[in-house]
Amino acid sequence: ELVRPVIATDEGDIEIDGGASSLQGIWTMVYVSSRCDDACEKAVADMKTIRTLMNADMRRIQRMIIIEDNSTPTSDDKALIKARITSEKLTQSLKKYTENTIYLIDPIGNIMLYYEPQNIDIRLVIKDLKRLFKYSRIG
Repeated sequence: ELVRPVIATDEGDIEIDGGASSLQGIWTMVYVSSRCDDACEKAVADMKTIRTLMNADMRRIQRMIIIEDNSTPTSDDKALIKARITSEKLTQSLKKYTENTIYLIDPIGNIMLYYEPQNIDIRLVIKDLKRLFKYSRIG
């Protein structure tokens, strides 16, 4: 589903553990929830599957998880970026969407699509990504 209007993020809105990664220049699938439970575990696995099925384009997308209570998935996934929201404005903007949501952030930091993981159709997400990647000149 499209996020209307898109939600722009600023450099300091999301703090990434370790500070090495950035939202700039790469597409980001991010799962946001208050805690990491079974739904979280499934969403993390689905995001990994989606990225893998993108084949040659998988290098254009990174995966991130934002969990309010700092719990983490049980899988030891080194490529999964852990982060937290540091902006009250961004927190409020995301409240209109259901908890346990996967968002797609474009390479300039705009949250533009969202998926509810309990109803996610991986094939449709891949179709969306392939279409976006085909026309994107950045990331």
